[in-house]
Amino acid sequence: MTSILIISEALGEPNHKRGIFHFTRELLRSLAAEGHELTLLVETTRRYRKLRKRQQQSRLFAANSRLIELLALYRFLDEADMNASASRSGLRQRVDWLRSRLTVSVSAEYCRCFLRALGFWFPRHDALENRTECLEYIPPDLRHLRLFRKFLLEPGFYSYQDSSAFFRLPPPRIDARGYDIVLIDTPTRVAVRRDAGTRVICVVHDLLPLTDLKLSDAATRLFLSRLATSIAQADELAFVSNYSLERFRELMPQHAHLPARVVYPRTRFDEAAPPIATAAGAARPSFVVIVSAEPRKNLDALIRAFRRLPQADLVVIDAPCTGTGTWRRNPDAKWRMRPGALEIRLKDQAEVLDRAAGLVKPGGRIAYITCSVLQPENGDQVRGFVARHPEFSIQPPDQTATVLWDKAEAFAEAALKSDEGWLMTPRRTGTDGFFVSVLKKA
Repeated sequence: MTSILIISEALGEPNHKRGIFHFTRELLRSLAAEGHELTLLVETTRRYRKLRKRQQQSRLFAANSRLIELLALYRFLDEADMNASASRSGLRQRVDWLRSRLTVSVSAEYCRCFLRALGFWFPRHDALENRTECLEYIPPDLRHLRLFRKFLLEPGFYSYQDSSAFFRLPPPRIDARGYDIVLIDTPTRVAVRRDAGTRVICVVHDLLPLTDLKLSDAATRLFLSRLATSIAQADELAFVSNYSLERFRELMPQHAHLPARVVYPRTRFDEAAPPIATAAGAARPSFVVIVSAEPRKNLDALIRAFRRLPQADLVVIDAPCTGTGTWRRNPDAKWRMRPGALEIRLKDQAEVLDRAAGLVKPGGRIAYITCSVLQPENGDQVRGFVARHPEFSIQPPDQTATVLWDKAEAFAEAALKSDEGWLMTPRRTGTDGFFVSVLKKA
């Protein structure tokens, strides 16, 4: 069994579900399925101390019970409200950010992390056992935490890293002795103290901040400082796509000598990275394009990015939809759905499908996904697309289900099959309502 320490800002701070969060979560599921022992580095802050103190004052458990820390930790990681700042003005957001930075910089946790970065080593905290059997209920957004055997609690770790990069202070340090692998989710900035046989693997998601014209020079330098600090210690690099790998070699050629691999869920890290083909003998890479409603991943930006690149083998469309498949989880959403919303979403979906069709190479595919259970957004939308684009054909649902390997038969029994694709429902599959259809270009 391989012991792996995971250092990921996306998972080790209060929940913020971004693209990095979802990819890292799925990668960890693969590692846990292989039987590896996973430990997550979690930052503790003043807020965590307050939650722990409140739990102790309740006197529901013995004063020295570690279950108090576990309950406080789960509540701490579940507290973030990603929609809170959406309605605030730009000035209010800046003021709130500055206030939070000042509060953090004078906290005991921040100061302790700073002293450790200067070389004043404190005794390492005992890892907190993740005894999930003691918890009656774990929210869906936190169920990935069950993958970890232990949590390594580090005061002020992620809060200090930004300040250290901006003011060019020593990076936060972590004592990783006793682990076989340290997996760093970049651009986390960290200095690792490790055993001679411990491998450090850095996962590189994208390098967009290095060339994003919307970012300030200060933000770009901050990103580069965080990324470079971790990569300088890496024994191996892992990339989320061939495109990310090639862009890394173009923008940071000084690290091109490091062993590298492209990782997907089910990747094994207990084996050496396979050699990457050189540019002269490299095969044509496979591209996956994610089309969603997130502003930084809008379709216009993707089309511009692909003008000088080969067309895609697969386009995954996370289509804008009414979200009726989530009504079991969020029953109030149906009362917030405005008249005419369905017609607007149908128009958006048709536009996304039509424009994404131009990105697919001959023989490539489109995976059309909605979180809706309404036929107009699902089967009718797919049939309308095929009528407008006769070069595309619907892949038989039984064929698309084979990607689930040994779970394909159970999935086919539970999900609802139609000529256009698969429909998952809360009653039949125990999930939100989802529709998936795969279209292939001749």
